[in-house]
Amino acid sequence: MHWSRFAFLVGVMLVIGALAGGSWRSVAQAQSAPAVQVTDSSAESKFPSGMQFKLKLNGAAAVKEITVRVSVMGARVQQYGTMPLPQSGSNEPQLLFRTDTGDRYIPPGSLVTYFFEVRDMAGNITTTKPKQFIYDDPRFTWQELKKGNTTIRFYGPVQRRAETVADAIQITIDKIGKGLFGLTDAQISPVRITMYNSWHDELSALPFESNAKNRELDVEGVTFSQFKMILLHADVPNVRGVASHEMTHFLLGDALGQLVGLVPAWMNEGLAEYGNLEPGQQYEQFLALAIARGTLKPLTSLTVMPGVALDAITVYGQGHSVMDYLISTYGTDKFRLMLQTIRQGQSIDTSLRAAYGVDRFGLDQQWRAQIGAPALQTDARSGALPPSAPRPTVEPFQLPNPSSPSTTAPSSPPAGTPASTPPAVPTASDEAPRREGGGACMRADGPVTLDLGMWLGLGGALAFVAVKRKRF
Repeated sequence: MHWSRFAFLVGVMLVIGALAGGSWRSVAQAQSAPAVQVTDSSAESKFPSGMQFKLKLNGAAAVKEITVRVSVMGARVQQYGTMPLPQSGSNEPQLLFRTDTGDRYIPPGSLVTYFFEVRDMAGNITTTKPKQFIYDDPRFTWQELKKGNTTIRFYGPVQRRAETVADAIQITIDKIGKGLFGLTDAQISPVRITMYNSWHDELSALPFESNAKNRELDVEGVTFSQFKMILLHADVPNVRGVASHEMTHFLLGDALGQLVGLVPAWMNEGLAEYGNLEPGQQYEQFLALAIARGTLKPLTSLTVMPGVALDAITVYGQGHSVMDYLISTYGTDKFRLMLQTIRQGQSIDTSLRAAYGVDRFGLDQQWRAQIGAPALQTDARSGALPPSAPRPTVEPFQLPNPSSPSTTAPSSPPAGTPASTPPAVPTASDEAPRREGGGACMRADGPVTLDLGMWLGLGGALAFVAVKRKRF
């Protein structure tokens, strides 16, 4: 065959093949084109029940499955829900995505990103563009104050209070985050703070607990490090102290990430009180009482918060005293070395030995000698408690006061006299061994809670409300 004729025939065949291939692709594309189109999507807060998601569709009859995917700022785990299929004749399916259960709780004020995946009968999937909305408490009209990486949401005429909180957060970032923990600006996460103006307003925002239980309590602060969120009951005189305590927990989460769970209760609460800009005296009083009664617990037994209210409150004073001793005696360099060792996944004993040359038992003995408390009588490395000491008769208790050698505590009021308002215990906290999604005072796998308060009648002479702080 002549070469020119051969070349001509080959060219014709290529053209025919290309045309055929193009038509085949057009047919295939036509067959795979989604039969469903999403024309609109939206989300609305129904806090505390959940989030109401809505879609508008064309071709709703061809829908096989609809999935909504939800991410909260700071959370590493994406949540999802399956939306009910549209009813006959409807093109606007909707879903109430519940957030009022333990595994799905999301605090108010969280920044939420969501999108939808719509699968049709042919298996084609249409994915919507991600949208964001703020999961607010719809009972109030919220305003927003931003300062640096801090976003504070508040309602009502409390702009100045919000500014006070923002200033306290910034001081804590400089003093604790950068000064003590050694964090850089890039290592400090943006924080969102939702402020409530009263305990009653805050009540329904608290997770997982019955209203009956919460009505007995006054929770002044809760940190949710997995959501980069803090809730504050801001109508308290020591709001700067509440904010700084919670922000210290938040910053410790930034310093250690998921390994913050290796930090025991006494250290985590002690650090939070060390960072408190307005510390009260009640923790020191409970600590002094424990020393006087011989009921101090070894540090090895305070990995988690005790279940007894008086012991739990003592942990705050004991932890603060121990951390103040460590930092003031040995300085920030050794403290940062301890944090660095924890970040490597080492135990608290190994981390203490790396920085200070002692484990928890040795530190406990040093601290007790420094404050004049009795030494441990048994080797508490295993967590064993020392022998219980006899409890003296109290008529009434006497607690130390900085302005005098001792102060007599008030006796019980006469019968029929209303009890005086007990001192509030400032805040909640967030440390704990935990999986993603939360932790708690009892250090369980998941978001659980510990009773936050109970009346303690001590010898018929003194009553305090011992409020246990919540950690999530």
